[in-house]
Amino acid sequence: LPPVDAKGVNALPWSVVVETTLDRHYKPTFPKYLKELDGLTVELTGFMQPIGEDVECNSFLLIEYPVGCWFCEMPEMTAMTLVELPEGKTRTFTRGPLKIAGKLKLNGNDPENFLYTLKDAKVTSAE
Repeated sequence: LPPVDAKGVNALPWSVVVETTLDRHYKPTFPKYLKELDGLTVELTGFMQPIGEDVECNSFLLIEYPVGCWFCEMPEMTAMTLVELPEGKTRTFTRGPLKIAGKLKLNGNDPENFLYTLKDAKVTSAE
């Protein structure tokens, strides 16, 4: 893995994200490299999964592979990242791959929330 750049954009591969383990109380243990990126800007490529019914959204899930049926093919908790766009920005749902850059926030304490959040995210097409 490349060295962490505190001032730049750090590539974050899904292979690192999914190394996170959960104990029986859903308390996560994040890999060392992921902990080093907490609070820094990272870039992650994946597919948009809306949280609700809206086609235009300010936040959504990013997953590594597209899902045809959310009930049949739901990814593990460690393989979903919440993306939050800046205040007042929205994104129209798309099925193509997206590249997301945002400030990574790890959640090690609240089992009711997502493990990873990309805050103030910028979205570009990855095609």
